[in-house]
Amino acid sequence: MENLVPSSDLEIARESIRAVLLQPEPLQNLHALAKHLRDSGMPQSVMSELFTGFLLKHREDQNDSRYDAICDTLDLIVGWCREGNRLFPDTE
Repeated sequence: MENLVPSSDLEIARESIRAVLLQPEPLQNLHALAKHLRDSGMPQSVMSELFTGFLLKHREDQNDSRYDAICDTLDLIVGWCREGNRLFPDTE
């Protein structure tokens, strides 16, 4: 992953995700952050790996809104959603 995106950019992305996940209802802002990361040039594979790491970290959380927000956002990233909602339209 580090070969595709500078490590400083990845750390900024991680910190941004952490900050959004601290919000009481992170879903909309997490979607917006993923769109921003895409628009800033983050490749789908890197973003998928990044969000999957957070998914694994938060799967045992007592706060389901965090886990659900990560799952929903990951669906948009990898294309497991309606075609018009995909962050990366070329996803099959």
